[in-house]
Amino acid sequence: MDGATGSHSAAFSVPYLDTGETAPCYFEQSTVDALCADADARGWQIASHAIGDRAIDRLLTAYEKLPGGRLHRIAAPAACWPAR
Repeated sequence: MDGATGSHSAAFSVPYLDTGETAPCYFEQSTVDALCADADARGWQIASHAIGDRAIDRLLTAYEKLPGGRLHRIAAPAACWPAR
């Protein structure tokens, strides 16, 4: 979903302090939704990498659209906001 903090490629909603820039998520929401729906329909448990809050939110949005029953997870989350 995104990169790493050291390379400034994790998708945070706030800019990096030293560059003033933000990094994009690697996939659009519609792509994440489709990939997650396909994996879930095949009976797979999803484990996806997301560090920044924008990438985490994108995965959670896709997971919430699934019917449930599997324990999908996010690997290496670094920024989880209380509102979510």
